[in-house]
Amino acid sequence: MVVEQLTISGAGTRRCYARARLGSAMLMCALMFAQVCPQPVRAVPDRETAKPPTLSTDTQVATAGFFTLSWHGASDARFELQESASRGFRKAVTIYRGPDTARVMSGKEEGRYFYRLRDTSQAGVWSKPVAVDINHHPLPRAFGFFAAGLLVFAATASVILIGAARTRDA
Repeated sequence: MVVEQLTISGAGTRRCYARARLGSAMLMCALMFAQVCPQPVRAVPDRETAKPPTLSTDTQVATAGFFTLSWHGASDARFELQESASRGFRKAVTIYRGPDTARVMSGKEEGRYFYRLRDTSQAGVWSKPVAVDINHHPLPRAFGFFAAGLLVFAATASVILIGAARTRDA
């Protein structure tokens, strides 16, 4: 094995040593700064010790056309909410990812829906599933509500118009 040795002399040598000393000084400063200002370390619990978030709904049977899912977890958590038509979540769809702690659901067809939640910043333990049954009002009942509203509107408008006419005549 042949080793070649390079010898540098003169002004170039002094510049080379100065750069080496400057680089060493910068490295030492960086190491000291890292020791003085350590970055916070966040422990990620494993699946056995991670506590799942708590998921709840404002109703078990939604007839108004909407319902609210809400949950509790760590203040800096990011959540993933999934929906499925089966209790086993075989064909689960992720419907939300982010830091919010509630979601209003609407526009669902009739049926039973299951929801579960996990904190994606932890080990990802899923919450206990929540089931919501969607039962829309029957069409005749919806038309009945519409007719009652129309009747109340017509009666209110009549009272206002008759009162205005009597005030004008007096």
